[in-house]
Amino acid sequence: YYLKKIKKCDYSFRGIRWTTVSKSAKDFVSTLIQYDPQQRPTAQEAMTHFIFEKKRDRFSTQNKSFEYIKLMDHVLEPMKRFISYDMLKKLALLVIAHKLTSQEIADLRKAFDAFDLQHDGIISFGEFREALSCYGYPKEVLKRLFNGINIDNTGLVNYTEFLAATIEGEDLITEGRIAEAFDHLDCNNSGYISFENINEQFEGKLPSDKIEKIIAEVAVGDNENKICYAEFLLLWNE
Repeated sequence: YYLKKIKKCDYSFRGIRWTTVSKSAKDFVSTLIQYDPQQRPTAQEAMTHFIFEKKRDRFSTQNKSFEYIKLMDHVLEPMKRFISYDMLKKLALLVIAHKLTSQEIADLRKAFDAFDLQHDGIISFGEFREALSCYGYPKEVLKRLFNGINIDNTGLVNYTEFLAATIEGEDLITEGRIAEAFDHLDCNNSGYISFENINEQFEGKLPSDKIEKIIAEVAVGDNENKICYAEFLLLWNE
């Protein structure tokens, strides 16, 4: 029975096993199963079927060009350093990133666009993982890296966060900019970065114990509840 049906090219997609198979996959099977051998596609012709379009896109992102790898290498190294920084240094880099000109960060803009696959101005973990797929990192490693640069813990990396995590690779950090960042964080011009200052930076959304931890990580002098400029400067000598 089955042999006769095969010889006649008599088939259908009825049956429970086909219920989970996509319409495009069934269409692909139909193009292969042709009674007339002359009508059957060659392997090369079969690979042009639209079912392979998504796979071709995925493979093209894995087989990255030399320029792409070079761009990713350029931002990946500072990212790896960034995730080990004290939170206060991350905040300072966020402030510095916000003040950079478009000319200064032209290459970083290209890198961000390479991560932002949906072109919506933010990077999801899925996009982050896809952009770095050519490195073969385990998911846990990429998750740790992603979470480390997601300063506001929203689960999405915005453009300024991305810049903060990567600008050290551009040689844009000068003492003048460090001083500007300190002045910005010292929003009441007291000469110190206090609990209230950090709370204001986070718009009151950061728990008190975490703010206290941020200060404790840096404050080493007599004023343990606030950070002076000399202590702040030590962050950049690590």
